[in-house]
Amino acid sequence: MLPAFVLLAKKKPMISLFDQESLTRQYGRRQYDRGVEQGIEQGIVRGVEKGTSQQLVISVEGIMADYHASLEDACRTAKCTVDDYNRAKNIVEKDSFAEGKL
Repeated sequence: MLPAFVLLAKKKPMISLFDQESLTRQYGRRQYDRGVEQGIEQGIVRGVEKGTSQQLVISVEGIMADYHASLEDACRTAKCTVDDYNRAKNIVEKDSFAEGKL
């Protein structure tokens, strides 16, 4: 009679250490690539949001300065609400603070 560990080894094919490292590298590489892709997608979305917000803030503040208009009138001219302007302003300020520009 063979020992139990020999019987178990014969039932399941054993993976060598080299094969295990190769499998781990391939799995890790796929996870890494997936993470990079997700990061790029999130960066694009955030960049578009930040750019749109900056443009809205610049437009409204330009209207206010050039025409001596109130915030409400400037927002109406720019076809946005005051809440939209305030949200955009917060996004721009938050990103500027994170980048150390303030």
